[in-house]
Order: sequence, then C-alpha cells, then structure tokens
Amino acid sequence: MPAGWSSKTLPQRIIYMLDGQNLFEDQSSFSGEWRLDEELSALQDGGYSLPLVVGIDNGGELRLAEYTVFPIQDYGGGAGLEHLEWLLSEVIPYVESQYGIEPDAAHRGIGGSSLGALLALSAVLEYPENFGYGLLFSPSFWASEKNLDQLSNHTISDGMLLYGLMGTYESRETTDQVLMMDSAILDYYAVDFLEAYNRLRRNGMNKSNIQWKMDSKGRHHESYWGQQSGEAIRWWLEQTR
Repeated sequence: MPAGWSSKTLPQRIIYMLDGQNLFEDQSSFSGEWRLDEELSALQDGGYSLPLVVGIDNGGELRLAEYTVFPIQDYGGGAGLEHLEWLLSEVIPYVESQYGIEPDAAHRGIGGSSLGALLALSAVLEYPENFGYGLLFSPSFWASEKNLDQLSNHTISDGMLLYGLMGTYESRETTDQVLMMDSAILDYYAVDFLEAYNRLRRNGMNKSNIQWKMDSKGRHHESYWGQQSGEAIRWWLEQTR
C-alpha cells in the first residue's frame, strides 16, 4: 500500500486510459495534452471520490497494431486482442497489487480516443468480467466494417456502462462527404457513431447504461477530449455509487 494511504482512503475504482503519453504532460505528448490531472482536480473539488487513473503509453510505431482488433485495409494492424491480453495478464495485476485495490468489473474501466476508443470498446465487449465501463472519445469505426459488426455479435452484459462522444464534423472534409440532418453537418465518422448506438441498443444495451453524445463543436483532438474527460468520469462515478 502506498505511503500515506489507508484502507479508508484507497480508491474504490480504477480506470486505465490508453495513449497515456497525451494525458498529463504536453512534453510527452505526440499530439497535445488532455490536462486530465486538472479535470480530476476539479472533480475532487466538487466533492467526488476519485478513481485511480492509470495512463498506458502506446508503443509509438506499434500503436496501429496495438489498438486495432481488425486490420485496416492498406495499413495493417490487428493485434488489439493480444494487447488486451497483455494488459490483463501483466499490467493490471501489477498495478492493482501495488496500490492494494481489488475492484470488480463494475468499478474497473478502460478509456481511449480514436483507435484507442475502439480498443476500449473491444475490451468491455470481449472481457466483460474484467471491464465494466468504456470511455470512448471519437471512436474510429471507419477503420473496418467489422468494428460495427462486433457490436451485433457480442452479448451485452447487464452491468456494462458506456460513455461515447463524437463531434458532428470531426474530419473537416468537403461537403460531398457529409450529410445534412436538421441543419447539423454529420460527417461519415458521426454517421458510423449513430449506427453504433443503434446496434448496441438493438443488441440489448440498457438505455440508462449508455451516454452517447454528439457535439457540433467537437473536434478530433486531444485538447477537446481532455475538456470532456471530467464529465465522462463524473457520469461513471455517479452510476457506480
């Protein structure tokens, strides 16, 4: 148990965040900092009992392989399940033994953005006995059609909690690559995001267990995801009181 901690102060929840280089320090980031520590401090100031947040760095040039369960055409990848097995067999037991916490699935989450969000989703679908919460920022469903098929081919566990966020115009593509719906621009990323929600619900996802949000100001960038991270973690904390 870490010095200064007692059984009364040990966190009861833990969340593993992918692309750990980008979470806390701009110097280590490859594309911008989330400022996650500031978001967590604001939650604590608001009276919330914080989870332990563990950043898992990606492997640099190995990131594509690590974060994709299904290969991307012309790019490769597809070692995502092996990466999750490594987390479950090596990283998670070490971290939780060092900090003396033993969360059940409902109190252990995993989160990520872009391809990392896809891996977080695969984690809760493939290993519901280990992960009960998925935090998914701008999931890149476009990477393979099988990512959407995965949502229809897995049983949704009763306690699964999912928080998803997508900007309606993340790709900033030309107008022939977007749809207009009620005056809102939806690029093809956002259309896949809506389809993912529909598949989850059709496959038994409880409406009260899912937050699936679209934001017209949302961007595919670390600074935006960081600004939204406090709300996503707060929602999880409130669901698991």
